[in-house]
Amino acid sequence: MIAPEWFYPCLEEMITKEAGDSVGRDIRWDSETNIGKRKIIGMKESANFVVVKKIAKQGPLILKDMRRLVSEYAIPGTWTFTNDYLNYE
Repeated sequence: MIAPEWFYPCLEEMITKEAGDSVGRDIRWDSETNIGKRKIIGMKESANFVVVKKIAKQGPLILKDMRRLVSEYAIPGTWTFTNDYLNYE
């Protein structure tokens, strides 16, 4: 694990550069203006699923896997959504 006092200055520097611009837009901060002292409270992430051929069988398994990943590894308050989930319920 990287200590916050090392991580945040590097992250702040990276997102000010062109290559890090898209990353910066996907981060939700506890303050938009307190640069250098703010903390991450959320983040947008993307995933691409393969085509699900057997929705009734595979869909619920995908939902179960995504919920497990979020509950075990995500920042508290994180949730996932895609319109495809509506077909999997």
